[in-house]
Amino acid sequence: MNSIFESPLRERLQIFLSSSDLYDPEEVLYLIEGSELWLEKAILYRKLGQEALVLQILALINTEENEDEVTENEENSGSASTSASTEESIELSPARARPQTVNRAQTSCTLTGYSVLVS
Repeated sequence: MNSIFESPLRERLQIFLSSSDLYDPEEVLYLIEGSELWLEKAILYRKLGQEALVLQILALINTEENEDEVTENEENSGSASTSASTEESIELSPARARPQTVNRAQTSCTLTGYSVLVS
């Protein structure tokens, strides 16, 4: 069975978030801030005009997918990986300051091996 991260339901959510103006992007970000719905967060940040943050999130997602592919290929080829898992801490911040309509504390999110600071 597919997880929520690979389901048609999630694809429909992404389409809705991209195409609809019937919701407040800041409110939805607040609701999903503790989740790993990174593509959805990127869509919402794009709606808020924070393109630099969107690119940073997408770069982290791409890096994670590439690491998963390498690990999968190593497992399939039978070779053991000798490199240790590395933890990187990256602080993401918007390219320009935007007035906040809702006061919220900063939230730290984790994307498998990466730390993302979202305000």
